[in-house]
Amino acid sequence: MPKEFPLGIKIGLDFTISMIYEHRAYHDAVEQAISEKINWRLNAIQKRANELPVSEQMEFIELNYPYRWALSFPQALRAHVIVGALSFLELQIINVCENIAQETMREFQRPSSDKLEYCMRFLCSLGVERPVESTWNKVKLCQKLRNSLIHNGLDLNTEKGEKVEEYVHEINGILKDDEHGYILERTACDDVLQTVENVLKEIRESTAKKWP
Repeated sequence: MPKEFPLGIKIGLDFTISMIYEHRAYHDAVEQAISEKINWRLNAIQKRANELPVSEQMEFIELNYPYRWALSFPQALRAHVIVGALSFLELQIINVCENIAQETMREFQRPSSDKLEYCMRFLCSLGVERPVESTWNKVKLCQKLRNSLIHNGLDLNTEKGEKVEEYVHEINGILKDDEHGYILERTACDDVLQTVENVLKEIRESTAKKWP
């Protein structure tokens, strides 16, 4: 064991936690772009409609409504935010495990599947406490959501219904709409990002207890 374990710098957890804010900034930029594009298109459509007879305006607006920007594009962009957040979490926890393995002279092999669980078992073998059950279960569910998005073209409507219903009940901002099916709202990304941050902070606290 090293004489002094420089936790915040050498194992990278402090830097990793700070990087969550970059993901939040990216998400904010995505939502701003969506909002601005929809408003611009709606204003342009309304301006054109105002030039028509009143009896034709509503039909023109309905025919030209920017459905892709209002529905399809936001779903894909938010799915990318969620996929990126969970991939970031897996990579960073692997990096942390590798750094700890180097500091403690322990062997660690990069996992090829179920990366979060593999890394957590490694940390637990060194005496690091697992995050509280509610936090860990939530991040594992977010991981399942990420996998569903990846394997279904970023569209939850092609995933098995029972899986998606679990997401609807446990993750804020995933809704079922009678007309458009399952929808990712902005708050779904917020919830996933907060869950990722919670897991990292709890692991940070636990490693600080192990190596004060």
